[in-house]
Amino acid sequence: MNLFQQTGFFFTWFNKVFGSFWQVRPGISLVVIFAAVVARICRLLAFVLPLKVILLASSEGVPRYFRHLIDPADKMGWIIGLSIAAFAFYALVLVLDALSERLAALGGSEAMSEANEINIIVGQEDRVKSYYAICCRIWSNTLFAMIGLSALALLNVSLFVTLLALIAAEYLLSAWVVKGLDKIVISGFAKFVRDGLGRYLNILITINFLIGFLVILMPFVVLGGSNVLIAIISIIAIRHILNALSSIVSDCVRLVMAKDRIDPLVFRHVQVRNKEIRDFVSLKRLLCKGFREQWISRRISSFVSDSESITIKWLDPSVRDISIFSVRTSEKFTNGSDCLQLQVFGSRWRHFLANERFLFDKVARSDLLAPELIATFEEEGFPCQMLDFGKGVDIPKSKWKAADHLILQKHWSCAPPKNLVIAYTASHPLLHQRVTVDLVKRIELAADSCVEIELLAKFIEELPRIRKIVKNLPMYIHNPDFQPANVVMSSEKEGYLVMNWGRWTLEPIGVKLPTKVNDEDVIQMLQNIKQARSDIPGEFGIEHIRLASQVSQLENLIIRQKYKAALKNISTILKSPVINEEYSLAETA
Repeated sequence: MNLFQQTGFFFTWFNKVFGSFWQVRPGISLVVIFAAVVARICRLLAFVLPLKVILLASSEGVPRYFRHLIDPADKMGWIIGLSIAAFAFYALVLVLDALSERLAALGGSEAMSEANEINIIVGQEDRVKSYYAICCRIWSNTLFAMIGLSALALLNVSLFVTLLALIAAEYLLSAWVVKGLDKIVISGFAKFVRDGLGRYLNILITINFLIGFLVILMPFVVLGGSNVLIAIISIIAIRHILNALSSIVSDCVRLVMAKDRIDPLVFRHVQVRNKEIRDFVSLKRLLCKGFREQWISRRISSFVSDSESITIKWLDPSVRDISIFSVRTSEKFTNGSDCLQLQVFGSRWRHFLANERFLFDKVARSDLLAPELIATFEEEGFPCQMLDFGKGVDIPKSKWKAADHLILQKHWSCAPPKNLVIAYTASHPLLHQRVTVDLVKRIELAADSCVEIELLAKFIEELPRIRKIVKNLPMYIHNPDFQPANVVMSSEKEGYLVMNWGRWTLEPIGVKLPTKVNDEDVIQMLQNIKQARSDIPGEFGIEHIRLASQVSQLENLIIRQKYKAALKNISTILKSPVINEEYSLAETA
């Protein structure tokens, strides 16, 4: 990115945007900017005057740098007057800030009336007001910085020249740094500037302030003295000037980042454009075909002999922003795998890896038909993991029913370890804790008839007992991403691998039912899991599984505001033999 070119583009565009705002109500815009500038000057004076009062009050007589202004006989009057002035300037700051904020909101509302007639984005009125306020703030900070630098040029020429030289040098440094953002491999410093602009600006402000302090201090050390009052004013002034300049940069970047939203709001006949998210832009650069083959080959070099060719193919992911690739060689990998799967996670899905790692620290991967983990690493800041991908072949539709039954039975047969349950329930509510009276009462909106009102009232009355029964149902490790797109044939005969486990939860057995289930299949599955798990009561049967499924469906229907369907579901739950029989798991627990 060429910072010089982008700076020119920005100020050309900014002048058009602010010109559009100015045309609506120039008077309001002028008052907002003027009030903000005066408020900044008053704030500076509110800092300077108390120091002057302290210097004056703590000195015997009148300090020499005050003698041309203050008669020793009037010292106490000046102390009182300057103290009152300090309070007055601070009060004026509060008044001007409130006035500026109120007028900015009014000006934003006026500007909104000239924007596109059709709503373009959510909360566009507030956004226009915000953009208008930012534009006014940029102008007010710019004027304040210009006034402050002009005052420094009169008070301390060497400090003025030093600050200008530092600002110019830092602009050149920034231009050199951001030039590297267009490269595929971005340096660490460039990433720091891009992702931590606030910290970068704070570092520059600190450097400038400290160097400015040394310039102010130099006459006292080298020449044996200088005007203390001017030195104090200069120190406070450069701090305020640097903060104003930092605010200008931050606000300009905010406007640039929102340009695709601002243009349709401010300029009529400019259409909305969907801007690519910065994280996706970086990920796309990392995963472009030529570059990805280089770094993936480097990452798997220890599993491939030098003579083998590598084939890398994109796979459509089951979760957005998790990019998936199959990696094959002409022969088997040296670890025995036929095929590997590479998963590259967008930054907002980084926690998926942590979730998987925590799960498989407590449970063997083979117990859940999860693939063997080959390696985890980061590439250009994006977390990645390499997994055994079995044969790398999807399960045919004709065989999915059988695979679904076998995999789900395997998951049901794995009892969650106690330490996993304790850790999970410490931060995540279980099904019986999520289906609360408050959640169920949302259905009241759809209870139109007396029958529906009575049905809902009966269910709420029975809900404590239902929750107690659900609480005592045996749990299993549920994978919400268990679907054909996330399952492949393993290298073993008639084996399967469930690839993604980042969104696992603990749920009662039955929350997910097998595809095209019939009672005989479920009864057989129950017999098999009872042999594998000693924690499942003998009386746990198909009706308990159905109840878990129905309560889970109720929760999902309410969350999706399908209240009429939820009423039908409630009727089914109340007819459950588990609810109506005297003997249930809740009573035996």
